Amino acid sequence: MNRKRVHRIWKAEGLQIPHRSRRKRRRGLQGEVIRKAERITHMWTYDFREDRTEKGGQLRVSTIRDEYTRESLAIRVERTIAAAQVLDSLAPDHSPGF
Repeated sequence: MNRKRVHRIWKAEGLQIPHRSRRKRRRGLQGEVIRKAERITHMWTYDFREDRTEKGGQLRVSTIRDEYTRESLAIRVERTIAAAQVLDSLAPDHSPGF
């Protein structure tokens, strides 16, 4: 089947392909990222990942990273991570070296 025939069948059935939205990043005039970390501990990023054990149990991983040095400040692996634990990890008095 060619592309035009497939398109005609899709339209006859009333089907639609969802449009993929592009991810927009804020960039400056020369294409550089506008908000860069200027010094150590100026900007942190945190991320959550999820994985499964061999027996099917759930594991969640929370990572905190310093954007200036690209150093991992904290990695927390738990079955569940509550909001209070995330805030505790982000507190400056508990972070290593600060």
